[in-house]
Amino acid sequence: MQERGWRRVLMVSHDYHLARIHMTSRRAGVNAVTVPAHEPQLLLSKPRFIAREVLVWLWYFARPAARSYQR
Repeated sequence: MQERGWRRVLMVSHDYHLARIHMTSRRAGVNAVTVPAHEPQLLLSKPRFIAREVLVWLWYFARPAARSYQR
């Protein structure tokens, strides 16, 4: 992004991923705008995916930022 002079990036994903995407982007020094993807049909496994995402989000939040992410 720095080589191209980009200041922001748009990241699109399922709504349950967006909090973690935003947090990891900030840790990497990336100014990200997150947008939920359109879901044409309901995911029957979405409650399980959300539960898994919460656990992973807590793990990401609890661990210190990796050195490669720091400026």
